[in-house]
Amino acid sequence: MEMKDKVLSSGHYLFDNKPLIVKPWTRDLEMTKEDVKFVPAWVQIHKLPLKFWGKGLPKIASLLGKFIKCDVATEERTRLGYARVMVELVVDQELPAEIAFKDEKGSVIRVDVEYEWRPVKCKKCQGMGHEMEHYMKGIRENVVKKPVKQFIHMKIEALVSRSVFYLTMIYAFNGIQDRTPLWDHLRRFAGQVDGPWAMAGDFNCVLSTTERVGGNTPNAEIEPFRNCVADCAWSDRFPELYANFLPEGMLDHTPCLISSSTQVQKTRNFKYYNMWGASKDFLPIIKRCWSIVAMRKVVELQKMNGKDPSNVGLISEEFEASKTLRDLSVARDSFLA
Repeated sequence: MEMKDKVLSSGHYLFDNKPLIVKPWTRDLEMTKEDVKFVPAWVQIHKLPLKFWGKGLPKIASLLGKFIKCDVATEERTRLGYARVMVELVVDQELPAEIAFKDEKGSVIRVDVEYEWRPVKCKKCQGMGHEMEHYMKGIRENVVKKPVKQFIHMKIEALVSRSVFYLTMIYAFNGIQDRTPLWDHLRRFAGQVDGPWAMAGDFNCVLSTTERVGGNTPNAEIEPFRNCVADCAWSDRFPELYANFLPEGMLDHTPCLISSSTQVQKTRNFKYYNMWGASKDFLPIIKRCWSIVAMRKVVELQKMNGKDPSNVGLISEEFEASKTLRDLSVARDSFLA
């Protein structure tokens, strides 16, 4: 509870300069969009004389919206190209490219304004993040069916080409028995879908023991997932689909690009040269550079984190170790490809 209160009271959160709305979770939480009227945004004020970077800055920023704060570089004046402030903007307001105010002598000062992110609201559906004009450009429209536990089914239609496909987003429960209704529903939906269909998300399960790093996965946990995939005839119906996992960048999750291709993905045979084994450094280099050492470290840190889950240092070490293991796996796959 203390950590939750700290998160909720720590101010505004932004991701990719876009506001992230945080609210407390409850058992009866409704996953519906709220009518957002105000959003925080970072604004750059250019050509602002330095004498206004002090106590007068909040008043100047209030010409755009409610002043929240300025960044450290502005406070300490280590970046003089522009003053950077966070203000609370009204979603529907016109955002001026220039603001003007009078100084102590009555002279009019004009400064340029640059928004690092602009709130966009559609006049047609009142949704955030897109404009009404996008509907005329063939942007795909998501028709979301009634959400239920563990998954959401979507029918996605391109408004110009009228092509349709289905997408099921999964967030499965942790328990084996708790996931049984999910597998049953996917089987039923497989018999009803009449077009291309993709599933993505977190199944909280694997199809093979080799897919999980650390710990053993019993067959009793794997078989229901395997049977579901087989019953849905997934491989038979969509053999041309494949997933490409992209670099995670600054995130702790990996983006997944689902593509279709009529070409069979071929892998070249691995060739081993006997001269490699003649070198005394061969095995030490392999062990050091590829997954054996890295995987052991990840498993060890996972066990330590399980015993002390609040240890920030261990969490950071596990993150770095997992990243190293992923990098080595990418290098290995690239070599074998």
